[in-house]
Amino acid sequence: MHSGLIRYALYCCPNRFAQQGESQLDNIYGSTGFLIHPATRKVLLHHRDRSALVYPDLWSFFGGSSEKQDAGDPVTTWLRELREELGIVLKVEQVIPFGEGEFANGKRRYVFYCEWPTLSEDFILGEGQGFAWFDLDDALQLPTLTPIVRADLLMLRERLASLGNAQGLSSG
Repeated sequence: MHSGLIRYALYCCPNRFAQQGESQLDNIYGSTGFLIHPATRKVLLHHRDRSALVYPDLWSFFGGSSEKQDAGDPVTTWLRELREELGIVLKVEQVIPFGEGEFANGKRRYVFYCEWPTLSEDFILGEGQGFAWFDLDDALQLPTLTPIVRADLLMLRERLASLGNAQGLSSG
């Protein structure tokens, strides 16, 4: 089911950046992602703070830049960001790679998702001004959606359409 994660882990091992020295492990890539409720295909998005340095007051994915403690592992970065932003603790096995690319500034960008069992909003907001579950089409209509997340959600909609009635997004 998670063969994509296994392929990804082989490509992006935790020691990948070890030769750069620990002081250079901060802010070398970004890890972002979303939760999806498979039964309804709703996605949980993050409403960024008005004072955020990047994309203030816009809807986006959860995530952030790498830190030294992440040891150069994008999955570890995303798991840490989810703890900080939503107060949830996931296992590595729950993280599913969605895609990768670059931010406008050229920094590497990794996108993940996790299938969430309920539409509960029992999260603890640690950063940002809010979060909400959105039907995919409603999320795409948000005028305050970051452009890079809009592109990711369009890709998600295409993947879901190709799956028909299948519940998951894993292509394993």
